[in-house]
Amino acid sequence: MGHVDITVAICTYNGAVRIPDVLDALNLQQATEHLVWEVLVIDNASQDNTHEVVQQYANQDNGKYLLRYAFEPQKGLAFARNRAVLEACGNLVAFLDDDNIPASNWILKATEFAQKSPKAGAFGGKVKGQFETPPPKDFNKIAVFLAILDRGEVAHCYTPHRGVFATRCGLSGAASSLA
Repeated sequence: MGHVDITVAICTYNGAVRIPDVLDALNLQQATEHLVWEVLVIDNASQDNTHEVVQQYANQDNGKYLLRYAFEPQKGLAFARNRAVLEACGNLVAFLDDDNIPASNWILKATEFAQKSPKAGAFGGKVKGQFETPPPKDFNKIAVFLAILDRGEVAHCYTPHRGVFATRCGLSGAASSLA
């Protein structure tokens, strides 16, 4: 594969029901015509038909990105993310959970930020919850534990402490061993 600007990595376990919504949202990404990008689904030892669902999407030429599938037999998000880093072809790797629906400009904003901040080793964005029913009154006290975060519109510098890469990113092993 030639030059790829960004790999969107989706790690999933039994995600056959959730993956279509994420892939449909990625098909609707705006202002990506100038980018070469791929979507990489890492199947973390699923017992459902995740592989078949991804294959159905891969057989459809969406005209925007290449969809690839990889199987990780060792269960656990750290193993799946490590596999994603190893399999990714992009200069950037953007992780997207299988139950997160990206905003229509998500890829554009991620690549713009990366270009403006070339020394940033990792960055995140706003995660808004979508609920079938209104959340309980004190939901904001536990929202951060569910990765629902709103840090505003202004970029903030985060200086990690030693070892934060492995514990905060769901990756295991030394960063140098992942390259």
